[in-house]
Amino acid sequence: MIVDKQKFRYTAVIDFVEISFSTKVASNAFSIQRNIGVNYVRPLNKSAGAAATEFTATVHDVMHWSELESVCDRLKSSYELLTDPKITCIEVSFDAFSNGASYEEMIEHVANYYWMLANPVSLNRRFTRGTKGTTQGLSRRAYMLNRLSQGGTVYIGDHRYDPEGMRIYYKQTDKKSLLPLDKHRSRIEITLRGNGCPFDNFEDAKHYDFAKLSNYFKFRMPKDGMSALQVVIADATPLLGEKKERKRKGRGKYMYSSLTNADVELNAIVYEQLRNLTKRLNSSRVKKIR
Repeated sequence: MIVDKQKFRYTAVIDFVEISFSTKVASNAFSIQRNIGVNYVRPLNKSAGAAATEFTATVHDVMHWSELESVCDRLKSSYELLTDPKITCIEVSFDAFSNGASYEEMIEHVANYYWMLANPVSLNRRFTRGTKGTTQGLSRRAYMLNRLSQGGTVYIGDHRYDPEGMRIYYKQTDKKSLLPLDKHRSRIEITLRGNGCPFDNFEDAKHYDFAKLSNYFKFRMPKDGMSALQVVIADATPLLGEKKERKRKGRGKYMYSSLTNADVELNAIVYEQLRNLTKRLNSSRVKKIR
């Protein structure tokens, strides 16, 4: 039940940043995508002729804020914009790479990301393998381990539309291509969109401390010395680490399961890796870590 952190190497990364902008003259999303060199451009007010004036552009794997500024500069030099581009969404991932961990231990770490998560962002929680008809509810821990080992993702909220959305999964592909084994990772993501995004312009982004996001990646851990009955109860609880009001007979209320303690070690790792992310984004040297 308890993850051996010594068997993992941790890091925090920006998975993508989405910017929105409006052009004075209608244009085609594919031509904008090609001209500014980004992964994806989506038209927001597309006409019958496929042209639009309002767009969002998605920039993946941002390692340094200067990369995003370069996209903005190319956009401004190629198109007349009505206003400066705005940052409308960001996705930050916390990853655990194997440092001697087996596949089974990697999957267990994924399951624990959910099972021991203190602050889930929504009551909308589900598991899916990504195809129609595969969405299921979330049940006991043993069930989760079984489903995750067969592939799939835990969703909390809707990362496509909600201000806050989370995904938890074993990442072994990127852009539909299988990653080398040493790039596989146990991943938990927070997607912050619209009002949930902590900044909307490049200047504020450069001064943002990503350690402020650590509350999204706060974890508990099972207590040592649980009885056999307590182990059964813990395993049967889908989200054991959740912070929520619980009634205690004759003793008021409490916020965490009595079967858990704070995972001080993992929470400290999260905080440090988010601090490192802030430093990397603003460093003069771009380091490739993905």
